Order: sequence, then C-alpha cells, then structure tokens
Amino acid sequence: MNDLNSDVSKSARETLNRILEEIFEETDTWLV
Repeated sequence: MNDLNSDVSKSARETLNRILEEIFEETDTWLV
C-alpha cells in the first residue's frame, strides 16, 4: 500500500510540475 501511495504521489508531483511549468511559461509571456 505504501508503494502504491508513493507511486501515486510521484506521478501527481510530476503532473503538478508540468502544470506549474506551463503556468510559469504563460506568466512569462504575460509579463512581457
């Protein structure tokens, strides 16, 4: 169960990182 939770957390973190990168890229274009 812990392995499953860690896998979910890992994939969730990767997804969040991707979303944050997209948001920051959009913010950069907005600031410019």
